[in-house]
Amino acid sequence: KLVNASGIELLLFSIYNRWGELVYESDNVNDSWNGNFKNKEAENGTYFYQLKYRCKLTREEYFKKGDITLIR
Repeated sequence: KLVNASGIELLLFSIYNRWGELVYESDNVNDSWNGNFKNKEAENGTYFYQLKYRCKLTREEYFKKGDITLIR
């Protein structure tokens, strides 16, 4: 889930596994990934995200990417 997302308009939030498969995607700032993939718990490990959003104040668009670690 995005933390401290006030002031942004989410355009796209995607999470991929290490093989590049899309495991989660949303454009709703209130949605969150439940850690599942294909109706099963996703494996522990590193996942990669891409985030595209617009600042509500300036209307400027931004693109960020990085990684997260899923630990159960």
